[in-house]
Amino acid sequence: MLATVYRVRDLCVRHPGSSAQTPCILKDFELEVTCGEQVAVIGPSGAGKTTLLAALSLARQPDAGLLEVFGRQPWSLPSGERHALRRRLFLAPQAPPLPPRQRVVTAVLAGKLPHWSLSQALTSLIYPRQAQLAAEALAPFDL
Repeated sequence: MLATVYRVRDLCVRHPGSSAQTPCILKDFELEVTCGEQVAVIGPSGAGKTTLLAALSLARQPDAGLLEVFGRQPWSLPSGERHALRRRLFLAPQAPPLPPRQRVVTAVLAGKLPHWSLSQALTSLIYPRQAQLAAEALAPFDL
């Protein structure tokens, strides 16, 4: 049996700063994702896709419901443990193309930033660290 990466039940997420009376952006939402499974999130503008991804990446705390990541409830963990769990996740926000002069290898290796010190991250802008990892990640796409 494959390990569960995400388990979500009755999730409710509101806009930051809104009151408890404000309707949830996500309401009564349920999802279960197992290790290795690929999931697409589709829907019209304003349906809550970005809000869902923010909650799943631990960038936004749900207002109610169950959110388990790798079998743990992140918002009940001490801050240090929650941040360690967050380092296992990566959210690549929808954005315009790469900034001018940024190399693809730099963008691909951005997923390693939580594991690097500030000096390692800055050095990697000039001399990419673990460039072979980026090449391996891009290979299935013929890039």
